[in-house]
Amino acid sequence: MTSKLRERIDQRGIGLFATRSGRERFLSSLPDVERARWIEILTTRLLVHVLEPNQAKEIHEQGALEDLKREYVDIADLVVCGREQARALGLDAGQEHSGAPEVASICDLDLVDAFGYDETSATHTRTVRSGEQRETVWEEWIAPLAARVCHLAIVDRYAFKNEMKSRSHETGFRWLLPRVLEARRVASPLKLELVIENDKGAISPSDLSRVIASFGLRDPDPSIFKSVAVWLADKEFGQQHLHDRMLRFDGRVLDCGTGLQVFSEPAVYQTTKIDLGSFKESEETLQLTERHCIGARWRSKARLWLSTRDNDQIQFEEADE
Repeated sequence: MTSKLRERIDQRGIGLFATRSGRERFLSSLPDVERARWIEILTTRLLVHVLEPNQAKEIHEQGALEDLKREYVDIADLVVCGREQARALGLDAGQEHSGAPEVASICDLDLVDAFGYDETSATHTRTVRSGEQRETVWEEWIAPLAARVCHLAIVDRYAFKNEMKSRSHETGFRWLLPRVLEARRVASPLKLELVIENDKGAISPSDLSRVIASFGLRDPDPSIFKSVAVWLADKEFGQQHLHDRMLRFDGRVLDCGTGLQVFSEPAVYQTTKIDLGSFKESEETLQLTERHCIGARWRSKARLWLSTRDNDQIQFEEADE
């Protein structure tokens, strides 16, 4: 049972535990190998404490299924709670678990499939028509995720090219990021990660400084950002691994056909599709990027940009803006 639950979450869903102590009891009940696998996805998927304290009722405090859905439907596909609460919510959590010996040692924590994934559901895929207002896309797809995001990862191979072509105009990135920051309801600063392509051939540290400056990230505000990472891929890597453009809000992945360009104008200029994406695939893309691409990181404690390859400080030209 635990392996099936883990596989479901690892593939596409996001799960939350009802209480912090329940999470610890759950982990302590597992065999070593299975525990290690759970710890890995608990770490990468932020399955605990997606919400900051006092932003919403804890799962175990919810008394009605509709209330639970209203609070968590935008950030969770699965919740884990005890049988007693499941019955109170009107959910049948008993059939799937009867006869499974490991369930008895999970301290009565059971899977409650309240928001099960359905590929045909209109809430998991949407065609955005040309001429539709970007505000509509923001309200339906982005705002609920932005409110609670701690780690935002953007993969858009053409973002730098679009930024350079439209430097005197509003771009998708320059419109979206301030909106995300304004919408956040969490107290902790944001972790931002950006993966883009440079199709000019060989990549040098000077390219990194130019890219960082072009996105307005030369001097991040430490009260707003905890860390910022920028990864610069060459054209060959971009063609092989960055075909799909995505926005990842912690564990929730949105595959966006035209990427940040959907937000570049008040009215969407090109019909595109937004889908609920696979976290596992997004993680593989980010891991490949870290291994094979040149990058730079900024952290609020150090307040300087360092190359990921040699840890040298990134130097900016006076002309960089």
